[in-house]
Amino acid sequence: MTAVLIGYARCSTDKQDLEANRQILLDLGVPADQIYLDRASSGRAPKLSKTRQAHLLKLHAAANTPSPNWKLFEVSRPTVYRVLERASITTATADAA
Repeated sequence: MTAVLIGYARCSTDKQDLEANRQILLDLGVPADQIYLDRASSGRAPKLSKTRQAHLLKLHAAANTPSPNWKLFEVSRPTVYRVLERASITTATADAA
């Protein structure tokens, strides 16, 4: 019985190089016609759309605390904090409620 080598390379981010993975499989002896390539995104959709994120940032800039904002947008407080962090806004004065 002879061994059959099959290679599979998958990249899920723009920072990964599909061709580099293919070359590694070739270097390992996998025939080029037995290499299967896949490019996919495994990320989840954001809980807040870009429009809703912009609205959240405007509310926060108007001195609203994150706590009422998470209720308004029907998301968790950590989601609001992540949006604020990504926008480089400090939340040190946020209420604990």
